Amino acid sequence: MIATRRIARASFGAGIGVVLTGLLSGLILSRGPHLMLIPAMGASGVLLFAAPETSFAQPRAVIGGNFIAVITGLAALHVTSQPTLAVSLALVTTIAVSALCGCIHPPSGGVALMVVLGGPGALLADNRITIMAVLLNSVLLVLLAFVWNKITGTPYPHPNGRWLADRSRM
Repeated sequence: MIATRRIARASFGAGIGVVLTGLLSGLILSRGPHLMLIPAMGASGVLLFAAPETSFAQPRAVIGGNFIAVITGLAALHVTSQPTLAVSLALVTTIAVSALCGCIHPPSGGVALMVVLGGPGALLADNRITIMAVLLNSVLLVLLAFVWNKITGTPYPHPNGRWLADRSRM
């Protein structure tokens, strides 16, 4: 019975959280009732609502990891116009910088790929809007996860949600 409640809490929380994130982002960035949602937010929602105790779901990982990913994706596009190389460069750099900053968030790999595969300006009109959309989506989703987890009695952010507490093994 407890597992069923946890599954229902996580499922409904993720569904509500991701949709509200997209709607609020659309209202804020485009001043209209349009859904503005970065695809990787679906995977972030799974972590934030179904596994909020993990290091990957902590606010620093979600916001920091996605910010690093959008910046490294855009940087890769400026370094090379060859898609295969740009994808590899964006992903390698996202993982390395996120690890060094202690904010690994697996969906951030999807953010980096989205930026590179969308090409310069293909996702949104300009790079500043792309960065703002990723950051706004990330912050809103974390805030909604905080509220949802508080309402449902789930600790979040989790005090033990650390990534590689002992970095000497890296």
